[in-house]
Parts: sequence; C-alpha cells; structure tokens
Amino acid sequence: MSERDVEQARWLALLGAREVHRHWQQQRSTPLPDALAALRGLFALAEAGELRRGAARAIVVGAWALLAPRPTQAVPVELWRALFSITGPCIDEEEWTPPESLTLFRGCADEQGARAGMSWTVEPAVARCHAEGRTGSSEGAHTLPRIFTTQAPRAALLARIDTNGEAEIVVDPAQLGEVTEIEPEHWRAEFPEPITVWLDDVQCAVVPNCRPWSTRYRRASWDAVW
Repeated sequence: MSERDVEQARWLALLGAREVHRHWQQQRSTPLPDALAALRGLFALAEAGELRRGAARAIVVGAWALLAPRPTQAVPVELWRALFSITGPCIDEEEWTPPESLTLFRGCADEQGARAGMSWTVEPAVARCHAEGRTGSSEGAHTLPRIFTTQAPRAALLARIDTNGEAEIVVDPAQLGEVTEIEPEHWRAEFPEPITVWLDDVQCAVVPNCRPWSTRYRRASWDAVW
C-alpha cells in the first residue's frame, strides 16, 4: 500500500464533505487532500482490514466534494457506484435511511445529460441556479437552460449531501425511471430565482433561494455589491 495514499485517505476521513465545503465557503488558503490519492488509500485500508464504515463515508463524500462540480469526469460512474456500495446510503458523513422515493430536479444542457447524471437535488431553486449557470461551481450558463425531474426510487438513492447548501442527492443513474423535462415557462414562474448574499463583510455570492442560504446569510443587492 502507498504510504502517501493512506495518509491522504486518513486526512480526508477527518474532514469529510463538511470541512471541504467550509474550506471553500470561507476561501481558506490552506491545502486540501488529494481526492484521487485518498480514494486509492481507501481501497488500501479496506484490503488491510483497517477501514471503518464511518471513515469510508467521510472519505467518499469528501472526495465527491473535492472533485465537484464534475466528479464523474475524474472518477467513472461505475467506480462511484462501487464506492457508495462500501459506504452504504449516507447523509453527509452519517448513515441514511432513504425514503421509498424522492422527487428530484437537475439543471443541465440536455436529456442525455440528465439521464446519465449522478448529481440531482430536492430543491427546485438549486436546479434553476445550475441550469442558468449562476452558482459558484457552475462552469457557465447553458445556451438553452433546461430543468429535468424524476421520481427516484430508494434503490437509486446513494447519498444526500447538505453541507454544500444544495440539498444534493447522489443517485445511481441506472436505477432511475422516467426522466422528464419541466417546461421553461413553468420553472421560470414557479422556481425561486437566485439571490445574492454576503458570505462575510466583504464577499458576496449568488446562491439558490433556499435554506440555508436564505436563512443564514444576509441578502445583498447588486447595487450594494458594485
């Protein structure tokens, strides 16, 4: 086993997704673990019989957070499926008993991207933010913003990640049923528009109009920002 990989895995086990997201929200300059090395270290620890379920959860969701916004570009869906089978269903770093089904939303460019995607949300406002390219993790607005929805069965629900403020649900795309597009006229009228909040005394960000952003942070207007 690689000593560095195991070291990175143990470091990430201490942080989990919660501390990774806090690090980014506070724009700290300190380094973070190498996600890919940590995942290799996870397998090494498992082989050696030294991996506990709680540590596995923290490493896997922490790696997912580190590799956002495109975790499946760095690690294939098949490997994520195997990783979440090790952790079992989790909510952040804790055990999770998923409901029978969940109504999920995803903002993306096309139906193929929706059907193949692992990252969904229970918050319509978050899906709108991503569709319009207005979150800090978005790479830009889609030429034609689109939002899709699905009723995901329990078998599809791998994890829920709340520490990024996006009520993110990680799914196994192979277990999803019907995926349908929501008409733009409907979501533009019904789904909350993004808001601008102060992260601290000097930094603002555009965020979804949902908890925790709408309740924990002070709103700002663009006039105040600029």
